[in-house]
Amino acid sequence: MATLRKPRILNIMRISSLLHNWFGDSYAVDGEGLETTFEHAWPLPTWITLLAVAFVVAVVLAIYHYERRGRKPMRAAMTALRLAMFAVALFMLYGWVQHQHRTELPELVIVVDGSQSMGFEDTYQSNRMRSAIQRRVGDSAVGTTRLALAKAILGDEEQGWLARLEAAYQVKLFRIGTAIRRMDDHASGVTSIEPDDEASRIGEGLLEILKSQRGLSTAAVVLLTDGVNTTGPAISEAAEYARARSIPLHIVGLGSELPPKDIWINGLLSEDDVFVGDLLTFDLQLHNQGFVPRTVSVRLTSDSRVLDEQDIALPASEQALPVRLAYRPEAEGEFEHTIEVVPLEEEANIDNNRLTRKVVVRNATVRVLFVQSRPSYEYRFLKSLLSRSVQHKAGQGRGVELTTVLQEADVQPSAQDAGGTNLFPVRREELFSYDVLIIGDADPSFFTNTSLQHISDFVTERGGGVIFVAGPMYMPQAYRDTPLANLFPFDAATSRQPLSESLRSDGDVVQLTALGKEVSFVQLGDDATQSTGIWSQLPPLRWFLETPDLKPAAIVLAQHPTRKLLDGTPVPVITMQFAGAGKVLFHATDETYLWSRGREADKLYARYWAQAIRYLSHAKLNADQAPIEIETDSPQYLEGEAVHIRVRFRDDRLAPPLGEGVIVAVEDEKGKRTSVTLEQRESARGEFETRLSGLEAGSYQAWLAAPTIEDGSAPLQFTVDSSNSELAVLRMNATELKAAARTTRGRFYTFDTASRLPNRLPRGKEVRIESLPPTPIWNSPWVAVIFVSLLAAEWTLRKRAGLL
Repeated sequence: MATLRKPRILNIMRISSLLHNWFGDSYAVDGEGLETTFEHAWPLPTWITLLAVAFVVAVVLAIYHYERRGRKPMRAAMTALRLAMFAVALFMLYGWVQHQHRTELPELVIVVDGSQSMGFEDTYQSNRMRSAIQRRVGDSAVGTTRLALAKAILGDEEQGWLARLEAAYQVKLFRIGTAIRRMDDHASGVTSIEPDDEASRIGEGLLEILKSQRGLSTAAVVLLTDGVNTTGPAISEAAEYARARSIPLHIVGLGSELPPKDIWINGLLSEDDVFVGDLLTFDLQLHNQGFVPRTVSVRLTSDSRVLDEQDIALPASEQALPVRLAYRPEAEGEFEHTIEVVPLEEEANIDNNRLTRKVVVRNATVRVLFVQSRPSYEYRFLKSLLSRSVQHKAGQGRGVELTTVLQEADVQPSAQDAGGTNLFPVRREELFSYDVLIIGDADPSFFTNTSLQHISDFVTERGGGVIFVAGPMYMPQAYRDTPLANLFPFDAATSRQPLSESLRSDGDVVQLTALGKEVSFVQLGDDATQSTGIWSQLPPLRWFLETPDLKPAAIVLAQHPTRKLLDGTPVPVITMQFAGAGKVLFHATDETYLWSRGREADKLYARYWAQAIRYLSHAKLNADQAPIEIETDSPQYLEGEAVHIRVRFRDDRLAPPLGEGVIVAVEDEKGKRTSVTLEQRESARGEFETRLSGLEAGSYQAWLAAPTIEDGSAPLQFTVDSSNSELAVLRMNATELKAAARTTRGRFYTFDTASRLPNRLPRGKEVRIESLPPTPIWNSPWVAVIFVSLLAAEWTLRKRAGLL
């Protein structure tokens, strides 16, 4: 054999298995491979060899082309045999030698996510995905959870990867979740994985595994996960690290890319103190995710008794629908109310279908002072109503303790006229002992300036409520230059008496505004729909004062259905305004007594006035409570959920000016603090709210940072829980997983395409650990047999063709 010069190495790993069958593979052991290369000893340059080959081929072709004996196919066959013999001879002349090297197989890292979200069983819309699951898992007892699908991919005896990959790589199997665990026994390790880790540290775990592979030949990292990374570095950070070290990530995404079907409620708002018989409302938000439009049942219960129930059409997916449940408490006491949505069969999480709220129901007597110049119909009907008003349950005292002041009475009140007097309270303390004032068409000259200022202070400082009832003589024009002018929700100087033509009409039915439908005391029915229908059927009224210049803080609750002001807006009929610590209600008509006429109308008339008086007297309920309340709609949240924070000023004087928000400081257990601004609710002077997102797991406290109030409420405590945060977001994070695979030049698969992964993995770099003795193959008996066979075949053909 000629001396080796310019050796040529040919790596043919793709056909190594065939060569191993020819020449044996007894040297390979577990974790090792056998690399086969070939080397020749031909001394001449390649270009001379190619010229010689071309010359020989040309000569052979020429010989058989000019040979006329024998048929053409016979000559072509002989030409091919002669060229084949030349190729075998050239192979032997090259002196090919086989070299074999024991190698260490490249490492392949397989990472399986064992967090709680992997225990979720998805509902797939793709027929291909459902068919793949049925084919691979079928009716297996392990189910079709995400982890069960991962186990099917790895451990299936017929189609599983594990056995195939262990033959080509050194496989390292890791379980990742709260911590990283390596599993040396692969088969039992896969079987033992359970979805019980309370957190997913996928990014952090991948970084730790990749760093442990430094200095080792790593072909790739295979990750089976749903991509829910609840804490620590993002998966993208690990992908960048892998890219820098040329390690591709081949990721199998498990789960559905669509969010799981779920309905939930949040944002619960309600009063925490009410009177017996008041309409107690619970406002909340209903959310839908993934369900097609259908009807669900929303219930309000207390002590297992259904108080209200509504069938609600679900909103469009990922939208919120406001829902209001209401009832009228029949007894006093402290009651816990539960609002829940009846779960649907395909819901992913039913724990978020329920909220609770405690409400104190009181049965207190409200002290009312009613002032009027002359005994109009409004005065007589209302006085009669309030005089016979009793608390909700008979035998428990009066619901209203009424005192009337009739300015133009001819004689002293009779003995039968209980509560009547000609004297308005002179002393401030005496006036402040009342809860609500009703001032009708009273003569302002009857009051001293001090008394008028006391009335203003009664509202703004004491927190009392006042109802002004317009009249044809004094109210409100005669008060435009008095301290009461500041209490009116409009400019009294521009108010106008109704035209005489309107008084000759049959009257009009008062109409609730959109805001009026939200305020509880004007709800005459048990829900908004019923209440709107009742208002539309009340007897019509004729006399309406026009108040064109409303103040910015005015809230119109009811309006005229057809009559317009100069700017085109409807004439206000019932207007409310928050003034300091109290509330002001203005009636632009003195004909509400007409509502008492007709079938069952007297009950509606009584209900309206009773609710209005109790609403304005809420300062009485709040007298023994903290002036400020900070609350959330739940004491505990899942990580990723928005926290609904509400601040309620029971004393409206403490609330910031209209148009300004309040600031709440939120601090975690580590002392990290953030500030959020709460916006005022449109229909509530002293209520502010916001939603705070992005809080990490831990304990928090919140307190009012601005405005600064002495003796304010104690800090609010709430927690954000990570124990179930794995279940807060259940959709597969396909976007981040695909990006991670793309960044590292790997690939992304789903369950139905995961069978392609083994064939797409890079071979990796094998490290030689020993070279075995070379084996010449140019002089192999098989080569001689092939040469002799070709020679014999040509001789036989030439004999048959008569060329010998």
